[in-house]
Amino acid sequence: MEFEEYLKRKKFVASPDAEYYKNSEKWADSEFEWWLGLQPEENQDEIRERLKYLRKYLLRCPVFDGEEWSPSQAYMRYYETREERMQYTGISQGKWDALMDVSEFYEIIEELGISEEATFDFIVYLWSVLKVWVEQGVSITIGDMVEELVDRIKECPDAPVELDVKIGKKHFKFSDDRFIKALFVNYVASSLSTDGILHTVRANKRLADYILIKTLLEHLPINVQRRKEGAYTQSERDFCLYVLWLVNEFYPNFPIDDARGLCGSTNNGVFDKLMKDYRHITLPILEIY
Repeated sequence: MEFEEYLKRKKFVASPDAEYYKNSEKWADSEFEWWLGLQPEENQDEIRERLKYLRKYLLRCPVFDGEEWSPSQAYMRYYETREERMQYTGISQGKWDALMDVSEFYEIIEELGISEEATFDFIVYLWSVLKVWVEQGVSITIGDMVEELVDRIKECPDAPVELDVKIGKKHFKFSDDRFIKALFVNYVASSLSTDGILHTVRANKRLADYILIKTLLEHLPINVQRRKEGAYTQSERDFCLYVLWLVNEFYPNFPIDDARGLCGSTNNGVFDKLMKDYRHITLPILEIY
């Protein structure tokens, strides 16, 4: 299973009931205020500002406890490990401050109407997940493979199914649909462990780059009018290229004080090709555990 296939098969976005959608923001705000009250009083306003985009984003990946849906608490786990995540990603506050000191980038942030602090922490959060996908990958279990096969059978219930099993040098081929499907049904219904790891799949860097900037474009409250569907303004393009520089994915050794060479219309092709190459990808919701 390749990583793109993993993204296609993995159910990142939950399907909560109408009650969750009706009350999720109120529940999340109440829980956040309780947690915020546990933090030092002098830090509370800053924490509220830094986490506001992340908290809104995480409403899309609720948790089900077997009885009801509730908002994710991943922002709490992020904040508790924030320093470690900045160190792991290489996105330091100092590097962000240096970027904000670049007049071109500062003007982009102002034009897009987004918060400097909340944008920074949203980027750190997203890249801390994506970098793990690139460097360590995700483990595919027996259960994952069985679910994939079952899903494919459900998608094409009338399609012929064949099974080829090799034991030593001998092949055993089965073409009886009922027998093969019964094997899967019995396996799923059994108490056999499905946690065994078969292999690991890793995301390539360009895919991670795409997920990062596409998530930012989709989930930041950007204040621009796009000319047409799928088209982005020059400010949006430049913002994304600066972000890729920030996470060491675009001209990592480029001196940031010479910003005009980093962005602008001359590098639009980098952005446009990335968006074109991965436009078929369903954007996952990234959650830390």
